[in-house]
Amino acid sequence: MWIRGYLPALVVAVALALSSACGAQQAQHESKTKPVSVTGDFGQLPKLDFSAPLDLTKSEHSTVIHGDGGPVQNGESVVVNLTMVNGRTGELALSTYDEGHHPMATTPNSEALFPVVQQALQGAHGGDRLLIEATSEDAFGAAGAPQYGVDAGDPMVMVVDVMGVPPSEILPQAVGREEPPGRQWPTVELAGSIPQRLQFTTKRPRPRQAQVKVLIEGEGPKIKVGNIVALHYLKQRWGAKSPDETTWSNPAQSYIFDSAGGLQDWQKAILGAAQGSRVLVRVPIESGASPGKGGRHLVYLVDVLGVG
Repeated sequence: MWIRGYLPALVVAVALALSSACGAQQAQHESKTKPVSVTGDFGQLPKLDFSAPLDLTKSEHSTVIHGDGGPVQNGESVVVNLTMVNGRTGELALSTYDEGHHPMATTPNSEALFPVVQQALQGAHGGDRLLIEATSEDAFGAAGAPQYGVDAGDPMVMVVDVMGVPPSEILPQAVGREEPPGRQWPTVELAGSIPQRLQFTTKRPRPRQAQVKVLIEGEGPKIKVGNIVALHYLKQRWGAKSPDETTWSNPAQSYIFDSAGGLQDWQKAILGAAQGSRVLVRVPIESGASPGKGGRHLVYLVDVLGVG
């Protein structure tokens, strides 16, 4: 089972810095200074253009890209990319798009977020890009953040990309165009529509890397980095008579997909799979796992039932 909310060192530092700030008055209105412009594609490092230093009397937020995903909901997980630029200098302070880092998992009303960020997330949807112009009081305040080049009293400009929200639709089972497994892959034994185990008829050498076979090609949205995905899976060693692990006895659960850390090889392998798909994945035995008789490798059967 993989983690549901992996936070890299940068994000932990961001959360600690955010939680130290005091909330002040926030409003959504036109800027008193030259407008801040944001360019660049959603899901990539944004480019901010403004005349520094910014002179802000109140914090503002707006939506510069409108996504078509489900709504952000208090108490539910949300996956975001966060970029912060110093409003005094115009210099980049930090970004989860920086090399070696990745989206952060949080909740929209988390106390680890600036109140102005919490407010901007209210009513947001998956795929939104949010622009926040924050006064010093609504950002790092009198303490500043020297580790990011932020002095006491510096206003901040933030861009929040809402990468993932809980799926708005979860299918009861995989559905789509069926593909034959072929002779080199196991078949799926069903009880009604519920997978029970994999049946092996051939021997295969241990793969050096993950290999994928689509059994059902779904037509829904595809899994991307930062998505929250609802799925079922079954794990079985090649040649074994029964699975080591299966989730089909419980309702499908949602998990945060983060390809930069916290995912196993088979989870990385299904990035790009569409909602409704059923996929087989062959992987080497995980590091530290018992290889079992004959050093058999593992096969996962995965149903992708919701992508948020």
